[in-house]
Amino acid sequence: MHGDGRNLSLGGADGVPRASAVHHFCRVAVWLVICFFVPTSAIWAGISSLTIPEAGLVLTIPTGWTAATEGARYVVTSPNGGIVVVLLVVELDATETALHQMKQNQSQYLNNVRTERRVQDRLNGMNVNYEQGTAITTDGGIWWKLAVVTATRSVIMYTLASPSALGTLQRDLDLLQQSVRRS
Repeated sequence: MHGDGRNLSLGGADGVPRASAVHHFCRVAVWLVICFFVPTSAIWAGISSLTIPEAGLVLTIPTGWTAATEGARYVVTSPNGGIVVVLLVVELDATETALHQMKQNQSQYLNNVRTERRVQDRLNGMNVNYEQGTAITTDGGIWWKLAVVTATRSVIMYTLASPSALGTLQRDLDLLQQSVRRS
């Protein structure tokens, strides 16, 4: 339950995510970040790490998750599609512009966006700034996190998760987010 009394479940009365809600959720994640996500040039399942050569980074992919890429955009998805992490590589001097565009896109697809936490921190020797919160879609509530990792280029990590997927896959998501390191 959200503080204003709305239920944050993407599922039915039993709390289980419905396929249409999960698919809508994935579409929203991709549209928020890049507006027109063209077909991916590569999709990998069963890999244990993902290298992002444009930024000089590597991250661990949890078991059962998949990764896809198109140029400087990467999408990592949980087994049921309830968590989507989009990684966008941008030049250091274009980071603010990219973040501004993403937030404008976010306001088009999400309602009642609430930022619950803002943090400046270090992650494996790199600067990371992030904010996270909740929002409402046409199918219900979601949790979101927007992080910027500064390496040779900036990597914007935009995560959207259904509350039920977050409940069961939080450990995997934490592993993925904390594993970002220089390659």
